[in-house]
Parts: sequence; structure tokens; C-alpha cells
Amino acid sequence: MQNNKFSSLPWFFTHFLAVLFISLALALIRYPFFLNSDHFFGSDEGMLASTILNLLNGGPIIFYFDFGRTFGLTFGLLASPFIWILGPTSLAFFSPGVLYYGLYIWTTYLIAKILIPRSAYLILILMFFTPPFITSMTFHNWPHTLVAFFGNLIFLLFIKLQLSEKNIGPIIFTLFFIMGLATYTYTYSLIYILTISILYTLSHPLWNQVRENISINTAVIFLKNKKTKTETLCLFLDVLIILFFIAVIFSYVFGGFGLDIAGHSILQINKFHNAAMQLLVIIFLRILINPKSSISFFRKTKSFFVARIQSQKKNTVAIGLAGFLIGLSLRIASILMGETSRGGQGHDVDFLPTKLFVHLQYLLSEHGPQLLGFGEGFQSMFSNSNGIGSVILGTSFILLAVIFFCVVFSLVFENRTTLRNILSLRSMPFKGIHIFLLLPILVCAANIIVQHGPETRYLFPLFGVATLWVGMYVDKIKEKYKWFPISVLAIWICFYSFTNYLTFQEMGLIEENKVVKLKKHFIQSLVGFLEAEKIAVAYSDYGTAGSGSYLSGGRINISEYSANPVYKTAQRVRSMTTPRFAIIAKDNHATTYQNYLQENKIDYKTATVSEYEIFWDFSGDDTVVQNLRSLISN
Repeated sequence: MQNNKFSSLPWFFTHFLAVLFISLALALIRYPFFLNSDHFFGSDEGMLASTILNLLNGGPIIFYFDFGRTFGLTFGLLASPFIWILGPTSLAFFSPGVLYYGLYIWTTYLIAKILIPRSAYLILILMFFTPPFITSMTFHNWPHTLVAFFGNLIFLLFIKLQLSEKNIGPIIFTLFFIMGLATYTYTYSLIYILTISILYTLSHPLWNQVRENISINTAVIFLKNKKTKTETLCLFLDVLIILFFIAVIFSYVFGGFGLDIAGHSILQINKFHNAAMQLLVIIFLRILINPKSSISFFRKTKSFFVARIQSQKKNTVAIGLAGFLIGLSLRIASILMGETSRGGQGHDVDFLPTKLFVHLQYLLSEHGPQLLGFGEGFQSMFSNSNGIGSVILGTSFILLAVIFFCVVFSLVFENRTTLRNILSLRSMPFKGIHIFLLLPILVCAANIIVQHGPETRYLFPLFGVATLWVGMYVDKIKEKYKWFPISVLAIWICFYSFTNYLTFQEMGLIEENKVVKLKKHFIQSLVGFLEAEKIAVAYSDYGTAGSGSYLSGGRINISEYSANPVYKTAQRVRSMTTPRFAIIAKDNHATTYQNYLQENKIDYKTATVSEYEIFWDFSGDDTVVQNLRSLISN
């Protein structure tokens, strides 16, 4: 027993050291960002970081951020060790970003070792050299990269499960645990869960039979055999109950669902308990219309599932369910506490044809090229003043574009039958490569149908897919052309190194081949002024509120000056109890406050710090003074 324990240690340390070295190398590449981290500490990250800091400082226990229910605290809490070591700095909150990407690189490499072992190291090297957008994205502490790592774990465990015949209990538990944790972390993880769910269904021995039973022809024949309108109505309600039940479960697990057509909502489930009550109403109506057939329907439904879950598989189902619920436990706790009362954010979809076409156009012409660095590369190729640099950049850009074209054409052509089977939901045996044929389809489809349209960060999984595809193509070609892997590696490194260098130059982070330390960020000056004046509560715009609260170490509570109930965060509620406060404003907002103070004859102090006007020490009618807290409506 002791020997078994010690035999597992080398395995653990191998992975630990690999991820550690990868993360350090990634941090070194992103050194210009880390050196100037305050300048990239945006409004969203400020709100995220201040929430985590308040939790660490003994604030009320919460499971989600105040302004959203589509992502949990996982990625923010993982910054806690860095905050303890480095203090409440932007660098501390950003640091986990490279760790997430390091984990993503390593798990992609492990997948490559299964699919294309001879080219796994090539993929590992390629992923170090990223397009400018991904270089910047993986510096930030965002949930997209962490969830992509969870997605890779899901794929690895699913592949292992498909290849294993014995002792699958621990694999199933871990797989479903990761799916539950990923769901809590960020609802975008549905993409990864849906990928393996579809492939598992298509490779299941019973799928052909099920597919025939749910076909349109079967439904038409079934309806024709119905003798009365009551039976037809009951059938309609049965289908509605099943669909509504799925929607309600989806709502509870993933945070809501919305279906819009041409801007009009035809289905919006974002109130959990309301959705459940609506389902109960439909069930009651079904029973009321035909009680006997209702009882028969429920019995048949129960028998259907019981008959198909063999006794030896019941334990497996229980293990998977237990793993998923444990992984999802923080979301469950949030629901039970009443914290999570609504969802729907990020799940609203629109099937208006014109909107779908516009989203597709943006995906192909803007966000896709930006993800791969082709947009920046194309622009820099013509704007670069260095003649030799332009030639190198232009040549590497053209060659890499040709490589990507050949890779996509070759892979799609070779797997055209598989792709047709996937799109038509036909039965087929599972292969690991199927994951990376289906995943890009789902990622692109999700970005097209979502109401607000595609965003480059939502396409992040496609970079890993693209790298694996290149590795597969190289693995096929290198037997005939021995020089091809080195050529691809050289072109890839040349293009992405050059585009990142030019991006750093444009951002002012590099001058004459030296990394530049930018001037002190304005938020530090604001925090210093408020601390000097012993002001513990202030109100400002969204960007300043979160960043200022966090970078002050939680000593100053800065909230948004808004009367909008959406912005009634826990942080803002706490600030209302403090009588002494300041207003931080600029431009039109500063003018609004200036006029209000003068018109209502309120005495105050004022100072200008980094283009911000600060008002404090108010004296006058108490009601009028209190209105200053929410004078601006966002």
C-alpha cells in the first residue's frame, strides 16, 4: 500500500513541474503586461477583485459576483494565494491568468499524446507563441481560460472512459465532478459538456433505434393514429411537459435560458421558482384533461427509463450524479440561500435570419481573424516602416495563412463523412478526433445564435483546436517531407513573435527594444488622496469603483453613483450606512454634481486629482446631501 502511494508521487510532480515551468515561461513572455499591470486593470476586473478581497477580509459569504450569475467565484478565489503574498495589487489578481493558460497548454499536450503522439511536442511549442489577442487575454484573470482547461480535462476523461472497460467508477465520478465545477465556474462550459454528450449519444448502441422513433415520419404516423382531439391535445401537453422540464432543469443548472425572435421573447426562463410553478400548472392541466392517460403516461415514462438502466449501470449513474452535484454544490448552496434568484444573462439567443447572417459575417471577417492574429498581422504588414520587417512579416503571414488553409481543407475533406454523420446526428463509432471536429461547430454556432453576437474571447477554444489541427496535418505530411515540421514551427514563431512585438510597440510597452515602465496610473493617485483625507466611502463611475476599492486594500469602499436597482450591490448597501463620503467624477458627471451642489446651496470641499473632480465634507439639508449618492442614473 505504501509503495503504491509513493509510486504516484513522480506522476504528480511531473505534471506539477511541467505546469510550473510553462507558466513561468508564459509570464516572462508577458513581462511588459505584468510590469504595467495597473494600466490594464479594467473596470470589470476591479469589481471582481474587490468582491474577492471583501470576502477574504471577512465580508458576508457569497457564491457569485454581485453583477452576474453566469460565472462563479472560482477564478477569483484562485487569486487568493497571490493576494496574500503580493497584497491587493493588480499584479496579484492577474497572476492566475498565465497559470490557467499553462494548465490549458499542458492538457492540450496530453490530448495530443493520445491523438498524435509523434507531434505532441510540436503542439506544445506552438502554443507558447500566441496571437496578440490571446497573449493579452491569457494575461488577464478571466474565466474563459480556466473553463477551457476544465474543458480539456472533460475531454481527457471522456476519451479515457471510452477506452476503459474496467474500474470506470473513479473516472466517471471525476468527469462529472469537473462538469459540475465547470458549470458553476462559467456557464459557457455548456459547450464542452454538449460536445461529449452528443458524441456519447451518437456512439451509443441504442441511438439508431431512438433516432428512428423520434423522426418526423414517426411523429406524423403517431398523430394520425390518434382518434380524438383530446388525445392529440394530451400528446401535445406531454411533449410540452418534457421540453419544459428540460428547460427548467437547464435554468437551475446553467442560470437561465432565453429565446428571442426579432427582438421578441417567446421563452424566457430566468426566475427559477416561477418556471417550476409554470411547469406544475401544465402538469395539472394535463391531469385534469385526462387523468387515466396521465397516470399511464407517467408509468410508461418510468418504465422506459428503468428498463434502459440495467441494474449493473445503476451504480454508475449514481456515481456520476453524485460527482456532478458535488461539483455544482456552490451553485446549489447559492440557490438554497436565495442568492441566485435569476439567470438568463448570456443565454439569450435570437434566430432572426438577418441577425444570424450579420453575426456570421462578424465571425468570419472580424473576430475569427483577430483570434488567429491575422487582423493585426495584415495591418502591421503595411504599416510597419521597417522594410526588412515588412518583408519578414508579410512573408510569414502569407505562408501561415496558406498552412491554415491547407490544414482546414485537408482535415474537412478527410473527415467529410464523419462531419455529415455529426450534422445529421447519425450513429457512428467514437474516435478522439471527433471532439475537435464537433467543438468548433458548437463554438461558432453559439457565437452566431447568441443575441449580442460573437466576441473574440468566446472563440478562445478554437485556438487550441487550430493548433491540434496543425499538428495533425504536420504529422501526416512529415513522412514525405522531413523538413515540413521545422518549417511550420519557424513560420509560426516568426509571425506571432513579430506581431506581438509590434503590438507591444503600439501600446507603448516597448521602445528601442527595451520594456517601458509607464507612468503611475491615475487610480493610485486617487486612492492616495482619499487615504490622506481619511475618506473611507466614495461614489464614482463603474471603472473607478471596483479598481479603487480593491487597490486600497478594502480600506476605501467606492460604489457606483447610480439610482438604478441593478447596481444595488452588497458593496453599495454597506456604503449607505456611512454618513461621511466623497464623490469622484469627471467631465459631464462632474458638471452635474457641481450644478446640483450650487443650486441646493450645499457647502463642500473640492479638489482635482488626475482629471477627476473630488467633492467631500458636505453640509446642508440631509435629504439633499443623501441624494448625492445616486445622483447619476446609469
